[in-house]
Amino acid sequence: MDIASLIAAYGGHSIIETTLGMSDSKAWKAFVTWFMGLAIIFTGLGFMAGNEIGAANGLADLTTLPVSITGLIVGIIAIATIWYIILWDVRKNITGWRDMKILNLTHALM
Repeated sequence: MDIASLIAAYGGHSIIETTLGMSDSKAWKAFVTWFMGLAIIFTGLGFMAGNEIGAANGLADLTTLPVSITGLIVGIIAIATIWYIILWDVRKNITGWRDMKILNLTHALM
């Protein structure tokens, strides 16, 4: 993170822009794009897992249920929330073709 912030501060570009600019090769740009995308996805999943573990432990402390049961409860609530957002809330707010493509992408990911 230190290096990324220094590159941005002194070079005026993000670390992704700087890395992509190291070569004009399409293969290099594809590799960097996929690598950074995977890093972002795995980092996000790691933070989410930590949040859900913390929620399960907190619920276990409040209710004196075993963590295995509260983990299932938190997981079901998380899935229900995502399902609600994708299936009901997003469909109400579709305003154009671009939004419909995003909705189809989210359905493909589920």
